[in-house]
Amino acid sequence: MKIKRVALTCTVALAAALGLAAPAGATDYITDGSAAPYDRQAAVDWAKQHAQDPTPFPAACTWFVSEALWAGHMQQDAEWTSQDGHGLLWQHRPGTASATAAQPLLDYINRRYPLTQTTPLDANRFRSNAVPEAEPGDIIAYDWQNDGEVDHLSLVVDIADGQYPEIAEWGVADWNPLGVINRNATTPYAKRGWTYSEKNHNWLQSVEETRNVSAKLIHIDTRNVTTF
Repeated sequence: MKIKRVALTCTVALAAALGLAAPAGATDYITDGSAAPYDRQAAVDWAKQHAQDPTPFPAACTWFVSEALWAGHMQQDAEWTSQDGHGLLWQHRPGTASATAAQPLLDYINRRYPLTQTTPLDANRFRSNAVPEAEPGDIIAYDWQNDGEVDHLSLVVDIADGQYPEIAEWGVADWNPLGVINRNATTPYAKRGWTYSEKNHNWLQSVEETRNVSAKLIHIDTRNVTTF
């Protein structure tokens, strides 16, 4: 196996240029193709096929994205895996935290694949709808209150006219009058426009709970893989 050794200063510079956090102490990248390339079409096919499945637990958007990425041949490891589980008995989740929680998954992808690019999608993007940087197989991460915390993940599955990404997702769950979530909630659509709420039949920035929404596009690039 050929390993390209990169000086830590170069790693920091590259991360800064891409707007990413530099992986602490990690300076080796696999460059011989031993890590399987990301099969975007396979990930998209899985997402389209399973978007309307019953969700395995409430707010399972990250698990949906993880499953799609694994279907696209992105490799599991000890930090990002479907094996075992975590959490308390009444909040048990499958796999590791990075497989089911939005920010840990994004942090993992950025550290594991340092060429991955993050593009902020601000209010102007929500008005124009166009994201020319997007490709099927990318992730769109939503911050509903624009408070810096990622609340929801989805997978880009198509690009409509006007360079308008369409996404598939899990996470559309309703609460009954007693305040109990429907654990068998399904997403009643296979995909939606990334700025449109199919649940509310309105633009996200016009829906009360998401009117301050911001987002970011995560363009996955697996050509270099950080070894820990």
